[in-house]
Amino acid sequence: MEDRYWESFTKTGSVTDYLYYRGMDICRQVIERREADNAGQTGGIDNESGYRDGDGAESITYR
Repeated sequence: MEDRYWESFTKTGSVTDYLYYRGMDICRQVIERREADNAGQTGGIDNESGYRDGDGAESITYR
């Protein structure tokens, strides 16, 4: 399915098509992480240090 969105982007050059492609890529990564969590291969969904930026909820600031 990702290929379909990538092909659409390469044909049109549209930002929207690219964002659809990236959304599918991110979705795939989340699904793979969830499957790994369910298989016990990682520290679990509550282990936020495994995410890209390493920032958890404690890093949120309100101004």
